[in-house]
Amino acid sequence: MTFAWTMSPSARSSNSRLFIIFAFCCGGGPSIPPVEREWFTQKAVADYLGVKVMSVWRYEHGYTDERGKYHPPLEGFPKPSTALGRKLWRKVDLDVFMASRTVA
Repeated sequence: MTFAWTMSPSARSSNSRLFIIFAFCCGGGPSIPPVEREWFTQKAVADYLGVKVMSVWRYEHGYTDERGKYHPPLEGFPKPSTALGRKLWRKVDLDVFMASRTVA
């Protein structure tokens, strides 16, 4: 059994993305393809979506503008998971969200 752990070049500097790859090889039989898991912090989500960090917060919580009008949370925006007190979003959930927002 082999185990490999790698980080993307951008994660090495910001610790915002973590790529964990597990590769298991069975004796002489076929090998199982590596599984890639990606979790994004709020800053990484903002970078991935091309918006500011405050926009991600507004997508999640909603906001009240200068005129006092309330804007609800963005419908369909994925809920984060919490790990060690940090909010983390799955890349797969963000991809589904972006695909649902595109106009065909």
